[in-house]
Amino acid sequence: MVFEQELHLDFIKLLYPFTWLSYAQINQLWKNASGSKTKMPSGLLKKLESEGIIKRKIAEGRKRGAQYHIRQEKIKQFFSGTTRDVLNNILPAFFRDAFPVKSPSHTINFHNEALKNVLVSFYSPYFDSLVLPRIKTDTKDIIIPDAILCKGDFFSYLEYDNLTEERAALLSKIPRYLYVAKQQPNKKHKLIIVFTDETTIVKGFQRKRKSPPFHRMENFVSAVKKIKALNGLPLVGEISKQENFELYLFTYREAIQYLESLFKGKSFPDYFHREFTMAFGDNFKNLQKQSESLNSQNIESLNQKKSQASKYFFE
Repeated sequence: MVFEQELHLDFIKLLYPFTWLSYAQINQLWKNASGSKTKMPSGLLKKLESEGIIKRKIAEGRKRGAQYHIRQEKIKQFFSGTTRDVLNNILPAFFRDAFPVKSPSHTINFHNEALKNVLVSFYSPYFDSLVLPRIKTDTKDIIIPDAILCKGDFFSYLEYDNLTEERAALLSKIPRYLYVAKQQPNKKHKLIIVFTDETTIVKGFQRKRKSPPFHRMENFVSAVKKIKALNGLPLVGEISKQENFELYLFTYREAIQYLESLFKGKSFPDYFHREFTMAFGDNFKNLQKQSESLNSQNIESLNQKKSQASKYFFE
């Protein structure tokens, strides 16, 4: 396999966590890797196909809207033993989930596609790895997030709320994430819960919301304040004492606009301090004031805001 440019190698590794991607999603990952707004060179796409890294598939009866199957085993073999090894810096509990999917399903569901849109919008070579745990019914592991992003000693867990999971089920996960952080004091843990909003568009599905989910998010925080940690003490107090654990709530639009900034060190109000009357982007100066009051170090203003979530409707 001949891919000599470092940029091409970084880009190929970004494809690895996903089993199926649209052309627009592949192109967005290319932009994330290259740091540019230009489309991926057409020759590179053909090369990926000829080398067996991706396989193009068009749904029966359609001329457009091709999906590309990502040949994970091929990528894993290519990077094995190198600095880009796809198994680098994976938490032991999720090591098995980082291996290639043997029989990838092409069944589309709203939850996974919306989550994929969020991840593709910012996933870049900045991260060591991205893992999408597949065994959702395995009770052996205390936590089974929807996605895990790894960067050195920083581990970020994403939970996606698409309005079908009962609040009690989602609430019950938070004490377990806190417990994991307590067991790993030398690692930093972020839990980000992303809520479906009125901008969430998944091809083939109707919109689930017509208005922002702020009321649902506010009720969720009110419930968090009433539950206990696994040690029997109030959860809010235990979270505040745990310096290596942070909990954030984002809408789908906010996640696409700001998660990259959060991961790279920008300050945002956590679950306890954020407002639920407007999106972060609707009053950015107010967001900065909140952040600065929570962080003794001044933060830089974001030079450029990402486009609205509708830009990331990946066909």
